[in-house]
Amino acid sequence: MKKKYIILFSFLFLFLLGGCAGNEAPVSDPGGQALPADLALPRLACGESLEMMNFMNVNRALVLDERLYCLDFGNDWQPVLAEYALYETGPERLGILADDCVPEYLAQQGGRLYYINPLNGDAIESIGLDGSGRQVLNPGPCSFLRLIGDHIYYCDAAGRFCRAEGDGSGEFVLLDESCAFPYLIGEKLLYQAEDGSLRLRNLDSGQDAELTEGPAGASVIYGDRLFCPVPGRLISMGLDGRDRLDHPLPEAAGAELLIENGELAVRGVSDENGPRQWAIQAGDAEKRPEYAPYAGWRFCDYIDENLRLDAAYNPDGRLSRFVLSGGGTEFEFIAGKTGAEVLR
Repeated sequence: MKKKYIILFSFLFLFLLGGCAGNEAPVSDPGGQALPADLALPRLACGESLEMMNFMNVNRALVLDERLYCLDFGNDWQPVLAEYALYETGPERLGILADDCVPEYLAQQGGRLYYINPLNGDAIESIGLDGSGRQVLNPGPCSFLRLIGDHIYYCDAAGRFCRAEGDGSGEFVLLDESCAFPYLIGEKLLYQAEDGSLRLRNLDSGQDAELTEGPAGASVIYGDRLFCPVPGRLISMGLDGRDRLDHPLPEAAGAELLIENGELAVRGVSDENGPRQWAIQAGDAEKRPEYAPYAGWRFCDYIDENLRLDAAYNPDGRLSRFVLSGGGTEFEFIAGKTGAEVLR
């Protein structure tokens, strides 16, 4: 269940969901099977939905107090964890916090950054915001790191969902089976089972339900609905499991959920004589996908209510730059070099 990343190569295939989608109308099941009462999901505030989005997109960046912490590259083009100051005139790199580092699932607690580093055997690492005191909390391999309160949550080498103290000690297995994208909301755990299906479990009662019959992508709660890409389609349902909708997506699309123009959107890449990126509003079945004017594709590394950071890839799959957008302006940067372009 673990995902491996190859630097400077495409992230597309990590989220590639095969299958075909025609022009048929979405399938609606207004009744549907309601979830047991102790599995009904809560409505999330906008900031909570964005946090969930970042986790599902393996956030390799984090914004704190006008500072951007993110994957970048050093002078020798080796991956590093870098710090940027965010000004109205664009981001300015302040320095490199950690060498030989691809920060995944970046989070902050108590003045320290936490992340999984694939260049160090998928270890869970921690480092001060000033780059001091770099530590290995769990040598791994680990995956799907998240911080809640004073604890860290992650999957261990066997893919089991675990909790530990902030220093990595006191590991406790919460779900004793291999899973992916485990997302804890109170006592309820959304996760992909070993067969790829999306499931929901109440860790207190042990009640468990299957939400998709086949392989599913990374899910997001937005408003009063749960959205989940599946091969060739987007499924959404009410938080009680009812009112299921099934929307077609472009063929063989790798899909991610994010905010576009203030609305929840699905963005993906299809192979049409080369990669073509598209986006479509998640709740509007009547609209057709809009294809991007640029070559290659972008993958979201971080998003909040004001900013979004995308990693931009060339059509051949090489990472070419990072794109920070917000307030009508795009700033492009990589390895400390920055340029700006006013969005049209």
